[in-house]
Amino acid sequence: MNESPGISPSSTSPTGRPFFLSDAVILVVALAVGTAFARVPFDLAYTSLLQNRGTDRPVEIDRLLGVMLTVVYPIVAAMMAATIVLRMKPTRCGLRERLGEPGSAVCITALVALTIGFLTSLPLQLGFTGFLTMDGAVAGAWESSGESAGFAALGAWLALKICGRWAPATDWVDVMARALGMFWVLTIVLNLITMWRLYRSGP
Repeated sequence: MNESPGISPSSTSPTGRPFFLSDAVILVVALAVGTAFARVPFDLAYTSLLQNRGTDRPVEIDRLLGVMLTVVYPIVAAMMAATIVLRMKPTRCGLRERLGEPGSAVCITALVALTIGFLTSLPLQLGFTGFLTMDGAVAGAWESSGESAGFAALGAWLALKICGRWAPATDWVDVMARALGMFWVLTIVLNLITMWRLYRSGP
């Protein structure tokens, strides 16, 4: 029996997956949640900006950049959670198949590392760093857990490459997930540069 010519629903394209209205809703909700969680580090960054206004000292500038970078952490984390939902929604592929995709792999590993790092760092921030308020401890926990997410993202990609499981999908969801994962990798570079500049500047 002959099939009529046409485009099969399963055929691939450069985008791989159309953009649905439900996708926009998921992304907007994730952005709103991430922005809400970013309020605490934003308040800290704004306070640091007022305190260091007019200074040209490299140490203070580097510290300010680090705090401002922390503001982005909750937003990126929420968007990564949204990409996981988007990746699972249109198909019935299991988690094992998705872990071969660099976008899904980096989102899952980075979120796990970020969650563990945040939950373990928060009690330490409250008990040993002298924070008198929960807001300060939460901001400190975000800042300290971001680096662990960067190493987790880098480790996930290296593991896929070494094991020969690197199989990127050809759709916008995986591309966005890889871009978010690259953000965490870049935080490693930025933190190393900041540490080097602080070391060079002395006490």
